[in-house]
Amino acid sequence: MFVVFAFIIANAQIPDGYYDAAAGLSGEELKSALNDIISGHTIYPYTSSETDIWDILKESDRDPDNASNVILLYTGW
Repeated sequence: MFVVFAFIIANAQIPDGYYDAAAGLSGEELKSALNDIISGHTIYPYTSSETDIWDILKESDRDPDNASNVILLYTGW
């Protein structure tokens, strides 16, 4: 189970410099800088006839050894 968590953590690293624009800021300036950092991302609906969150979870949680299985985040099963 530790290996699964280590794998998740290793693949979930923040890119170098990602938060540089928000460093040292507070209040409204911080809020604005963080909004600028995350704006422009792709929004996927919860349910849709096109790509939705369920389609993404099927791919992101799929067991690479058996496409019929998913790997549970907290247990690694």
